Amino acid sequence: MAVSRTLDGIAYSITDQPALRDAGRGHAVGGPSVFVSSSRAGAGFEAGIRRGVVAADRFTQIANGLFRDPRLSFKAQGLFGLISTHWDGWRISVADLARRGRDGEAAVRSGLKELEKHGLLCRELERHADGTLGAAAYVLTDLPSQRRCRSQPMSGFPPVDDPTSADHLTKNTIRKNTTK
Repeated sequence: MAVSRTLDGIAYSITDQPALRDAGRGHAVGGPSVFVSSSRAGAGFEAGIRRGVVAADRFTQIANGLFRDPRLSFKAQGLFGLISTHWDGWRISVADLARRGRDGEAAVRSGLKELEKHGLLCRELERHADGTLGAAAYVLTDLPSQRRCRSQPMSGFPPVDDPTSADHLTKNTIRKNTTK
């Protein structure tokens, strides 16, 4: 497979075939490469650039739609990118995120709220056995339609409703004195 582009007389070809390291010697270098050749007079060079081994845990894939969403600020996009570079179970706080950048805690909070508003971040509070709230778990997704957040933590109690009664009007038992 090869993809070729020409820009100002220079042909760029991205291919999965080996590229020539030195056209004069004619030996090839294996692996995916980028092959650059020039048709300019006097340039006369050919070079291949090989990609090295990339560790699977050293990069992050994020859907392009997140960065192309006009509703999101650059602040929210950057926070999403920073948070998604870490592994599951990574412990964060607003203060920690603020220390990693130049923005303050208020800016980080507003960026997190923006991500939450658009369904890209869900904060789920842990509830201990005694009923107290614990730490928040941040669930991040770049496919907001695939994940729905719970709006409120479940308390374990049924919802309260207004009681129904046959006669809910109160009778006035105090008589007014109309004679003066």
